[in-house]
Amino acid sequence: FFLLLAINFVICFETELKCIRHNNTGNNVFDLTKYEMIALIISEGALEILQFLNTREVGFFKDLRKLKNMRTSTFFSTTTISNRLKELSEFGAIEKTIAVNNKRNVVAYKINETGRKTLELADKFDEELKRVLKKV
Repeated sequence: FFLLLAINFVICFETELKCIRHNNTGNNVFDLTKYEMIALIISEGALEILQFLNTREVGFFKDLRKLKNMRTSTFFSTTTISNRLKELSEFGAIEKTIAVNNKRNVVAYKINETGRKTLELADKFDEELKRVLKKV
């Protein structure tokens, strides 16, 4: 039931995100399947990284290492963070940039409009899931 709900809801995600990706790049480069999109959005750390980056101008890897998993309250491994950053970057939800940190140029990450819209859609999904669960 929940998987069907998630798949059904992601069809809406797919339609809205296609428009976002097309508008941000000028090209329709959207090539994730529905299942890949679900996997990305619910991958451990993806939402936490997007939420963190949404609260600041840029985020550094060392700061992201301090993020805790919402589900388990444990810190994410550096491998998990690296994998999510790569996936979110490839998806087009975040951008890599160079920023100055302690007088050094360091790779930093910042959320873009696609990432903000993804967060918004994830919140809608969460609200809808809670609404449906109350009925069950």
